This record gives sequence, structure tokens and C-alpha cells, in this order.
Amino acid sequence: MTPPLAYPLDPVPVVTVGAAALLGSLLLAAALSELLLRGVTVDRLRVAPG
Repeated sequence: MTPPLAYPLDPVPVVTVGAAALLGSLLLAAALSELLLRGVTVDRLRVAPG
């Protein structure tokens, strides 16, 4: 079993880093999806007659 921490943990920096990581990942996901969707055209989605 892990012993308790020898010092008090301040939750403010932990929450700040977690929120920044979450916000960054959401922004990256939005930018990547926008980039991928801009590269797709209707003509590429249609199946060309053989």
C-alpha cells in the first residue's frame, strides 16, 4: 500500500494543469476535424461508375 504524502498537496495547480490539458486536447481535436473535413469534397464521396 502506498503511504500518504509527506506534504500537503495544493489542488489549484493540479486542477489548472488538468484544465489546460483538457482545453488543449479539445482545441486540437476541433482543429484536426476541421482540417480533415475541409479536405473532403462531395465528388470524393461519390462512387465513380465503373
